[in-house]
Amino acid sequence: MRQGYQGCAIALALVLVEIVSGCNLTSPSPPSRLPQVREKPRVQQPKPGNREPIASAINNPNLLLGNPTNAAPNAASTNNYLMVKPQYVLSYNSKTHTANWVSWQLNRSWMGTADRKNDFRPDNALPVNWYKVRPTDYTGSGYDRGHIAPSADRTRNEADNSATFKGE
Repeated sequence: MRQGYQGCAIALALVLVEIVSGCNLTSPSPPSRLPQVREKPRVQQPKPGNREPIASAINNPNLLLGNPTNAAPNAASTNNYLMVKPQYVLSYNSKTHTANWVSWQLNRSWMGTADRKNDFRPDNALPVNWYKVRPTDYTGSGYDRGHIAPSADRTRNEADNSATFKGE
């Protein structure tokens, strides 16, 4: 009887692993009676005249887990504007003047010995008519300027570290 409980526990553990990982450990393909679900594209197709090409977002290593809000590099997406940088990718909100989310990859290739730049500045990659946050916007506010991605995660070279100080 005790062996039966162990077998159930192992089977239950395998089912939980299947559910959590999304893998099917018991059969090589889904049953034929279930419809095949196609994965949505990671990034919406932009309208003509965008400042950032959609190609820079497709297969971007900083978007390996997807684009959580389907941000688009289209100035009409004022509160969900996709900005693709070599160091990170973000969804910018022009109403709050902050990022909705930021995604960056962290591995040894980004680590180095570059000193902290501490050169907070406006990001001129935002659409021309959008407000660009300046260092003086924080004066007397009680808030620090912060980073788009952690400075310590981009020490490969000075340009990568400096990119974390943009005031999107």
